[in-house]
Amino acid sequence: MLLNLILLVVLFGTQKKKWNPYVAALVLGLIKFAIYLIVSKNLLWAVIVGSGFAALGSAMVYFLKRLDKSEDQDANAAPVYKPLDSQTIKFRWEYIPLVVAVLAILLGEMLFL
Repeated sequence: MLLNLILLVVLFGTQKKKWNPYVAALVLGLIKFAIYLIVSKNLLWAVIVGSGFAALGSAMVYFLKRLDKSEDQDANAAPVYKPLDSQTIKFRWEYIPLVVAVLAILLGEMLFL
């Protein structure tokens, strides 16, 4: 689980760099593939798990990009000044699959072991 947390931080960190974040998701899948290949010695199982983690990482990157894009569009709108007590947080549907992907990456080991 600690390795999953470290890989997740690296995946979040690629958003700040000029690297392609999908490459980081692929690297996450390759690392998981190598770990499961060494531990289980079953190539098919390692490919399935590695592909699953790469897909979850890619989904996470996709929804993070969607959230960033919609926040940029809101920033270009004309500012509207309201009292502090009336400010609300906009709920975006992208939060739900993003949370599911993050939890699946962090807790995915419990499902496979």
